[in-house]
Amino acid sequence: MKPIKQRRTPGNRTVTHTKPKKTGHHECALCHGILHGTPRGTVVQIRKMKKSERKPTRPFGGQLCSKCTRDVMSYRAQLKGKTLTLLDVPISIRRYI
Repeated sequence: MKPIKQRRTPGNRTVTHTKPKKTGHHECALCHGILHGTPRGTVVQIRKMKKSERKPTRPFGGQLCSKCTRDVMSYRAQLKGKTLTLLDVPISIRRYI
């Protein structure tokens, strides 16, 4: 925490007022881009929110960005349609299929 100001109290004590750090943005697990639709707050603040406000309700919401989710779903469909084999899928995406 960053100290903000030194203050003198009425009891003749010097007190340091601190400002809490901002929490970082959530990241996509594949491309490490910023995840949109996820709140940026402390654990306590996020726990007080409704479940529907904490993360998007789409598949892989809160883990992957929309672009990476589209890529994973595309590979899933190609695997199901037998146009690709599992060895043709990039290693980083295999864990989500």
